[in-house]
Amino acid sequence: MHNLMRKLISCISFAPKCENAGHVIPKADLEHKTNSAKPSSSIAQLTSLQELVLQGPSCSFTSFGHLTSLVTLTLSDCSLIKELPACLGQLTRLRTLTLRNLVGTTELPISTQSLTNLRELTIESCGIQELPSISAFTELTTLRIMYCTALKNLPLSIEFLTALHTITLYHPGKYRVSPPGAPSILRVHESSVLKTLAYALPALRLLQHLDLSGLQDADVLAVGRSLKAWPPPLLKDFGHRGLMLRKCFQPLSLPAEAEQWSDVMILQHFREEQRKIEAFASGLHARLGAASVVTSLNEMTFVLIANEVLGSWTLLEAWASD
Repeated sequence: MHNLMRKLISCISFAPKCENAGHVIPKADLEHKTNSAKPSSSIAQLTSLQELVLQGPSCSFTSFGHLTSLVTLTLSDCSLIKELPACLGQLTRLRTLTLRNLVGTTELPISTQSLTNLRELTIESCGIQELPSISAFTELTTLRIMYCTALKNLPLSIEFLTALHTITLYHPGKYRVSPPGAPSILRVHESSVLKTLAYALPALRLLQHLDLSGLQDADVLAVGRSLKAWPPPLLKDFGHRGLMLRKCFQPLSLPAEAEQWSDVMILQHFREEQRKIEAFASGLHARLGAASVVTSLNEMTFVLIANEVLGSWTLLEAWASD
C-alpha cells in the first residue's frame, strides 16, 4: 500500500487547493481519493479540478474529458502516451497547456482547435511533427516550442494569433546538410518553421518577446527580412541569446557600422526606415490627390515603390530569388 501511494504521488500531482462539489480538498486527501492502479478513472470524477499535472513514465490515461473545469494541464515524461486523446478538446476552459518529453506523440488531436480560451501553450522535447490549425487560439499570448526536432512546419494560421506577445522557438526542426565547403548561410532547416514564422511576423503587432535559438544564417536572414519590412512596434526583447542580425548586415542592406549593432539597434533602424516609407507613401497620396490609388496599395507594393525611389531596399528581389 505504501509503495503504491509513493508511485501514485510520483505520477500525479495537483494544485495545493482543488475544488470538488464546492469543497476545498487538501492535497493529501485528494491523493488518498485517487489511490488506484488506474488513477485516470478516479481523476475523471473530479469535475471541479482546475489544475492537473501528470508526470512520470508509469502515467497513462484513457480520458479526462469530464474535467471541464481544468484551467491548467501539464503532461510530462509520460512515455506510455503515444497519442493524445480527442477529449482534450473538451477542456474548453483550459488556459495553460504544457506538453513536455512526450517523445512518442507525433501530433496534436484536431479537437484542440476547440481550446479557444488558451493563453499559454508550451511544447518541449516532444515528437510532434506538425500542428493542426491554431487559428482559433485568438487569446493565446505565449507560444513556446522547444527542442521539437521532428517538427516540419508551423501552421500558416499562426498569423491569426494576433494576441501573441511572446514566441520562443528553440532548435525547431532538423537541418539539411550542406555540401562540403558550402557557406553556413546555405545550411537550412529541412522544416519550414522559420520561414512560416517570418511570413507571420507582420501580423503579430503585439509581439514583445522573440526568443529564437539554434538558428543558422539563412534562418536569421529570413526573420531579418520580415522584421525589416514590417518591424513589430512593441518588439523589444530577443532573449539572452539574441538573433545576431548583424551577421547578415550585408544581405539586409544595413550600413557597415551595423556589424557592431545589437538586435535592438538594428530593429530601431528598421523602424526608422519604415517611417521613411510611410512618409513617402503619404506624400505620394497627397501629391496625387483624392483620385489617388495609393490608399489601395498593399505594403508589399509600397516596398517595391520605395525600392525604386529610395534604393537599397532589396527585400522583394531577395524573396523572389528564394
